[in-house]
Amino acid sequence: MNNKFLNAIIVVCGTAIASFATEQRGLYTDQLINVFITLGVLIIVFGLNNIFKYDEYITKMFNAPSIKKEKTIIINCPECKKKCRVPIDKTLEVKCPHCTHKWMEIT
Repeated sequence: MNNKFLNAIIVVCGTAIASFATEQRGLYTDQLINVFITLGVLIIVFGLNNIFKYDEYITKMFNAPSIKKEKTIIINCPECKKKCRVPIDKTLEVKCPHCTHKWMEIT
């Protein structure tokens, strides 16, 4: 069976638990009813989270790849003296992002 189908069944079960609890208000104590409603909502959230993969989206969004500090060094521009990040172990023409001055650099 499809994983999304199983999670949809989980959402339906959570909805059934929460709605059952609201229908039984007069028969059981309010504390027990609140426990069942909370349980139903948590099951619904769990199922929806698995269907839409919110955890993966949030992890990808906040752990985006960035420039690794081990593979780059920071040098000062000879013209404006501001910091520029350049790759290690290369000979290249560097262009300062601040003043657009160009020069050759061996790192």
